[in-house]
Amino acid sequence: MPESNLSFFGRLSLAVGTFFSVLGNREFAAGVLRVRDGAPVAAQPAPAAAPAPVPAPAAAPV
Repeated sequence: MPESNLSFFGRLSLAVGTFFSVLGNREFAAGVLRVRDGAPVAAQPAPAAAPAPVPAPAAAPV
């Protein structure tokens, strides 16, 4: 990943946003811990397939 040259205020904004995200989101906090400890980032699971459409019942004759 290429290194970006963030300004002081860019880093400050990132730190504050990350701080509140860690406090409010348990899964995000666990991901931050894994990255901080050097564990590889887990791949996102593939989305589930959409259920097959169910045919509508035929209308009864009048």
